Amino acid sequence: MALPSDLPRGSLLAVVFRVVQKGVDPLGTAGSLKAGGRFNPPNAFGALYTSLEAPTAIKEVAKGLGLRGIDPEQFPEDAYWIYELEVRLDAVLDLTDPDVLQKSRVQQDSLTGTDVKATWEIAAQARERGYEALLVPSAPAPNSKNLIIFLDKLEAHPRVLSSKPVRLTKET
Repeated sequence: MALPSDLPRGSLLAVVFRVVQKGVDPLGTAGSLKAGGRFNPPNAFGALYTSLEAPTAIKEVAKGLGLRGIDPEQFPEDAYWIYELEVRLDAVLDLTDPDVLQKSRVQQDSLTGTDVKATWEIAAQARERGYEALLVPSAPAPNSKNLIIFLDKLEAHPRVLSSKPVRLTKET
């Protein structure tokens, strides 16, 4: 699948949320580089996974743990932390925009389903074309959005505004 070359580049100034294990750099991408994720294949490039809403960030981490057979409720309250990050982006590909999906011939279900080959390809093409981030639907919170940031494409990294411990719960 090839993305059209004339997709819009949106700008975004926002506060986003990221949940990581205690002691992990909230702006680090080493984990996603090594293990991969929905929008980055292992050992290809790192991505910073964030959400536009705090509850969505928590659900994303809990679901990821659950998919690996790990009970998210087994961790003490301070094992995971939620960070509030300020981002300023000039080249965002909005994959939540129906017009962009139609023009790209991308089905929304392919962005949240279990087969990640399509999302890896979309992200790789967008990154190669200079996009700094992807705005995508959340799999565990269908009415919410995630922002996948390619830090190596940014002039300035996000700014950490706050942090606090967060309790993970099982998906319902």
